[in-house]
Amino acid sequence: MLGLRHLPLLALSFAPARCELPGDLRPEPLQEAAALKLPAAALRLPLHADSRWVLARVQIGEREVLAAYDTGLSVRALIDEALCEELELPLERGLWSRDGGGGRGYKRGTTLPKLRWGAFEAESIRALRGDLSFLRADTGEAVQLVLGLPLLGRRTFQLDAAAKELRVYDDAPLPEVGKAGVLAMRRSGGVPFCPIRVGDEHLRLLLDSGFDGALALPDRLRSTLPLRGEAQRTGSVRTVLGPGGAIHTGRLDLDLEFAGYRFPAPGVQFLEGYRHAVLGRRSLDVLIWTIDPVNGRVHFGLPVANAKSASAGILGVLPFSKEEPASPDER
Repeated sequence: MLGLRHLPLLALSFAPARCELPGDLRPEPLQEAAALKLPAAALRLPLHADSRWVLARVQIGEREVLAAYDTGLSVRALIDEALCEELELPLERGLWSRDGGGGRGYKRGTTLPKLRWGAFEAESIRALRGDLSFLRADTGEAVQLVLGLPLLGRRTFQLDAAAKELRVYDDAPLPEVGKAGVLAMRRSGGVPFCPIRVGDEHLRLLLDSGFDGALALPDRLRSTLPLRGEAQRTGSVRTVLGPGGAIHTGRLDLDLEFAGYRFPAPGVQFLEGYRHAVLGRRSLDVLIWTIDPVNGRVHFGLPVANAKSASAGILGVLPFSKEEPASPDER
């Protein structure tokens, strides 16, 4: 979950201490949303979400492992070093020099002989190797594999944690930006961003299902945005590259309006050293993400139980500024 200069890989995790303000989002549609029409899904891949991760049972060859699905990972897969040794997977040095040549620990790669996730199967999946020993599900089980955004190729997909599935669509472009609640999205450094406004600040919002939180903002805004009380330090950034900056958690004393939703006084996390905002795994408790990577479009809908209608989505578009930087060369 950490973007570093020369390292487009934006993975993996935050490990903040548990706190009284969980960074919650409570979406209230500003108006009735237009329907998002998609064809029947070509694949329905099983998943489940615990308090931190979007998880799936997958098979590497004949071995079943617990994997996390991370839209903030810019490569197809990242596998734990210890599991590589156990499965006797080959070490392929320099394989990822383009994606990770400037990053410590990312010149080590391997090839997964066969990957199976529900009805999805692929052979000879290139993967990075890294130390994932700190990744644990709520049950204490080790998460030994992380699956990234490029795994599904150029197909539109819908991440629905409430329904416990990831739906994959063939030839299903989202409507044009501004129609049916569709927003502009850019893939910068291989990962998806869309625009957001917080107060007077225009920010890029990273869509990252591998972020342990709902909404995070750059720490510099902690001193400029109105808060209900003082934000408390609740942990620090933790990634496969090692520790990062501090995390402070608090509640905004304002309503955030984003693309047709009002989020009353949302709980947020402030990330030291970051210049972009992050929408993370806990937002999937109240939102369904639909991402069209080919056309650069994204849609957020409400789960049926939370919606005014079964086809609920969101409306409104905030266009990108022409001055928006082209690459997330920052944390």
